[in-house]
Amino acid sequence: MKIREQNSVGLGLAIGFMVLFVVNIVCGCGRNNKPEGFPDRLYPCEIILTQEGLPLSGAYVELFHQEADKKNWASAGIANAEGYVKIYTYGKWQGAPEGSFNVTVTLREIEKIKNKEITYTLVDENYAKPETTPLKLEIKGKTKQNFDVGKKTKKIIKDE
Repeated sequence: MKIREQNSVGLGLAIGFMVLFVVNIVCGCGRNNKPEGFPDRLYPCEIILTQEGLPLSGAYVELFHQEADKKNWASAGIANAEGYVKIYTYGKWQGAPEGSFNVTVTLREIEKIKNKEITYTLVDENYAKPETTPLKLEIKGKTKQNFDVGKKTKKIIKDE
């Protein structure tokens, strides 16, 4: 018997918040005080995600700053049902610092067959890595950007 579980939103949320939680603990961001060296200003950043022109719900989006000294500031968000993503830095402060970013997008689905779980990526794997993503974003003030991640896919993610 094959049981299929669409868990892309839950998995994306879990991964995103897990990363941000660990970053918060490491830098001491659990308090209202911003960590040492935190950017002076964050700019509102909104992204609309589509796939084949349709909203991409549940996708996890992360911004990777292209300047080495600014890579510590984790800025990310999760797409709602309309594909709308509001970016937060450390999951706590709305917006992202100024600069040039590589934008990654991941969306996963878990399928349970008997006692085994198979994880699929629903977005081309090139979008999942800052080194290979074709998505770029420049933030110099309030930013709103539309991105389409191409054709639908469903590819097994092999154990790493």
